[in-house]
Amino acid sequence: MNKTTFFKPQQWITAAAMSAIFLAGAAFAQAQTAKPVMVVSLPSVDELLANVDFLGQLGGQPNASMMINGLIQAYTQGQGLKGLDKSKPLGFVVGIADDGSFAPAVLIPVTSAKDLAGTLAMMHLTAPAQDEGGVMKLTAPNGMDLFVREQSGWAFVTQAKDTPLPSDDPMKLMAGINPDYDLGIRILLQNVPEEKKKSLIEQFRGFMEFAAAAQQRQQGADNPFSTLSQKNLEQQVAAIEQLLNEANQITIGWKIDRAAKNTYLDFSVTAVPGSQLDQCMKQMASGTTNFAGFIMPDSALTLNFSGKNSQENIDQTLTTLEQLKGKAEEAIDKDPDLANDKRDSVKQVLHEFLDVAENTVKAGKSDGGAVVQVGAGKFQAAAGGFVADGPALEKAVKDVLTLAQGEPQFTEQATVKLDLETYKDVHFHQVSVKLPEEAGDDAKKIFGDTVDIYFGAGPQNAYIAAGKGSLDLVKAVIDHSAAEPNKAVPPLQMSIALTPIADFVGSLNDAQAAAGGAAFSQALSQTPGKDHVTLNAHLIPNGFTYRLMVEEGVLKAIGAMATHTGGPGGPAGAPSGPNN
Repeated sequence: MNKTTFFKPQQWITAAAMSAIFLAGAAFAQAQTAKPVMVVSLPSVDELLANVDFLGQLGGQPNASMMINGLIQAYTQGQGLKGLDKSKPLGFVVGIADDGSFAPAVLIPVTSAKDLAGTLAMMHLTAPAQDEGGVMKLTAPNGMDLFVREQSGWAFVTQAKDTPLPSDDPMKLMAGINPDYDLGIRILLQNVPEEKKKSLIEQFRGFMEFAAAAQQRQQGADNPFSTLSQKNLEQQVAAIEQLLNEANQITIGWKIDRAAKNTYLDFSVTAVPGSQLDQCMKQMASGTTNFAGFIMPDSALTLNFSGKNSQENIDQTLTTLEQLKGKAEEAIDKDPDLANDKRDSVKQVLHEFLDVAENTVKAGKSDGGAVVQVGAGKFQAAAGGFVADGPALEKAVKDVLTLAQGEPQFTEQATVKLDLETYKDVHFHQVSVKLPEEAGDDAKKIFGDTVDIYFGAGPQNAYIAAGKGSLDLVKAVIDHSAAEPNKAVPPLQMSIALTPIADFVGSLNDAQAAAGGAAFSQALSQTPGKDHVTLNAHLIPNGFTYRLMVEEGVLKAIGAMATHTGGPGGPAGAPSGPNN
């Protein structure tokens, strides 16, 4: 590439995942010294059993590790995992040898590699070990030969006797992912040779071209989304190239935090200091929001996002919008259900919406959020964000509603109230849609006879809301946002509280759903305030981390629901005990 491209975080995530797949897929080529390009850390046996007990306790099954230990004792004729050091983590590393070939190795902590080999043979996982000049040779039941070298309390297992090892100290290799994570994967992209990067990029390009061609055949060349998908695939190829050239490390880690009583999954990317990718990440760090009012901690869902786009990304999006405009106009011309005298009006409204979208993209920033509030018989939702020209968007919405009012089918089902009211420079309009006759009592209890939808636009903002009382919810968002203008925020923060959602489900007339919701809510009530699933982005040196976290109450509720629906010891499960 002649110039470096900036990409959105979701594109980096996809590209990083594909990079890992291609590195792992190529790892088993045979290989001299080896630089590590991928390191995987697994928990020690002691940590694993402690996690099993922790999760079992949450699910009402304390001392669950005793069952595992019992199985181990049975399979090893009472000897246990002899030769294995149960206090240290296990690992897997893929190195790059001097000749550019991949050199994989499994890292096993041992008190005696010979004793561990004997344990494996006893369990019929391998044939008895054979000595080959100080290296143990193990043969698996499928005939695969593995070679074991023991040094400094570690057994290095490779596919070839002379495979180069990236380090004689696996704990140094796993630093930063162990003990930080129970399962950690780290990809060190700057250790991948340039020729290997080029080869990986070409392999990925070929895969993407094949996928694009298959999609074109399936959707048809005239489908506008086929064209858009093709462009997206091309961007992913470019994202792979940028990651390989400018990303320093990619880390994926899962942790069961027994002290905090939660679990989380991290995805992290760091950039080469001074690279354009590094500059882009620093640009993300300076985000502020004018929509902090969407951050309502007591809501069922709250979301806020803020970011800046590079000129490269802006140009790509504008090209996509231009393609969409052309394809949409073709679809309007070919629509047999659209009267000829209305085609120009529909195209005009289309242009109004796309003009607002293009001007908003050109502004180079994203800022907004969403909130959902639910409870017993209650549902309110609102979303909103920055637009470059609020009045132009308002005109487009009013024009499309005016067109819709000319259709008998629309007027039979919906009532429109334009210019409903103005609140702090935001002009609101309302559309009320009748619930169909087949709608159940639950829907009517929540929404009434109609679903009320509100749209509002100010100078540089727009909102949409649905549900009884949702207009008041939007007004509260506007008030709270005005109280904290230009608030410094992370790029993304989202929280889902399950207690109000469970209460909402528990209030439904559906007996099974209500029973499940009530059971879930009861379990959550045992740990008040710890009923959240959160997704947040936070900054780290030269990079960022996305963290998906599940709190203690949710873990306990999942365990309780497993028992409620027939898990071990639950009411629907088989009875247990000596008489069973």
